[in-house]
Amino acid sequence: MACAAGYAAAVNDCGEPENPISIMLAAGTDDPIVPYEGGELAFNRGTVLSAHDTVRLWAGFLQVDPTPSIEPFADAVPGDRCTVTRYLFSGGLEGTEIAYDDADGGGHAWPGPTQFSWLWRLLNGWKNQDIVYVDEAWEFFQRHALSN
Repeated sequence: MACAAGYAAAVNDCGEPENPISIMLAAGTDDPIVPYEGGELAFNRGTVLSAHDTVRLWAGFLQVDPTPSIEPFADAVPGDRCTVTRYLFSGGLEGTEIAYDDADGGGHAWPGPTQFSWLWRLLNGWKNQDIVYVDEAWEFFQRHALSN
């Protein structure tokens, strides 16, 4: 599973996943839609845990090593006003991992090569352009393909 700003609901009736799967999560520290620190979503659409608490929740489910390897990505596009650091939690059930990409200064967006227009940026914040998140997800899931 790969998601951007896909934090866990603060209150839910879901139990633990039945089958362990590796996950990727991207979070922007300046996301105006899904609060990085947790709380009420924009437009009164519910309440979520913080990005870090969501990672901790999944880390508990998957039983990954709680100490991640840390990989800052190069600030290839300084004009996008944000940088990305990957926290990789390995050694989980059945070889699962959690890749958490923290976009410092990033808004509500999948990192990618094209910046938002000024109006979209006003509504969603800045989009990180240092990485292409779909390419990162593809590479990650090439290592974590599900078997039938």
